[in-house]
Amino acid sequence: MFCVLKFMPRGVKWFRGIQGKVTEDMKIRMKKLREDGKTFREIAETFNVSCSTVQYHLSPRQKELTKKRAYERIKRLGPASQQYPERVRKYMREYQSERYKSDPEYRERMLKHVRKYDTKKRKAIKAKLEG
Repeated sequence: MFCVLKFMPRGVKWFRGIQGKVTEDMKIRMKKLREDGKTFREIAETFNVSCSTVQYHLSPRQKELTKKRAYERIKRLGPASQQYPERVRKYMREYQSERYKSDPEYRERMLKHVRKYDTKKRKAIKAKLEG
């Protein structure tokens, strides 16, 4: 259920997939695919949206958590949090640090991601040195 962001080449803006809202028809098709045993990632690739978008629409718990985090962020930073990127970054670092300490499942996912990234980085460096 954990999705890794893919970076675009320098100078290219993030690809946001489908612009606008996910339609009711899309939600119904997403639910059918999920019932057929597809993973969130496979469904996301089918609809050209992010994994978190699929999770948001298919998991009531995820929707609750997303709304709760948004409410807490607005409460903590104020409604104009877009105007204070340094405050937002500081808040996210604190939030991730607190969650890492308190949530063992989150900690395991982060460690797994770091190990995977570190392995890829080592292989790339080794290939450069050999080639």
